[in-house]
Amino acid sequence: MTKESAIVIPIIGALVAAIAPHTFGLPLWINAWCLVMWGYMLVRLKTGWPIPGTRIRLGLALAGIAGLLLTYRVQLGADAFVGLLAIMAAIKPFEMATHRHRMITLLLTYFIIITSLFRSESM
Repeated sequence: MTKESAIVIPIIGALVAAIAPHTFGLPLWINAWCLVMWGYMLVRLKTGWPIPGTRIRLGLALAGIAGLLLTYRVQLGADAFVGLLAIMAAIKPFEMATHRHRMITLLLTYFIIITSLFRSESM
C-alpha cells in the first residue's frame, strides 16, 4: 500500500460514514454523485489515473450547484444545505495533496456528522 493510499482510503471511509445517515434524505442523484467521485479516487489509487484539473473541478462544483438549484428550487432549507455539503465533500478528495487539505476534509466530515442534528430532535 502506497503512502497516498494509506491516507486517502481512511478519509474516504470517514466521508462515507458521515454521509450514510443522510442517504435516505438526499436525492438519488446526490448519492450517485458521491459514489462516482469517491469511486474515481479509489480506482485512481490502483490505476494511476490523473487527478482532475482545476477547470474540471470547478465545472463539477458548478454542475453540482446547478443540480441543487434545479432540485430544491427556492426551498433552500436544511436539506438543500446538507445536499450542498455532500456535493462538495464528494469533490474535496480531489484536492488532498497537502496535509492542510486533508485536515480541512476531515473537518468537513465532522461538520457533515453534526448536520444529522438538523433531522433529529432527540438526544
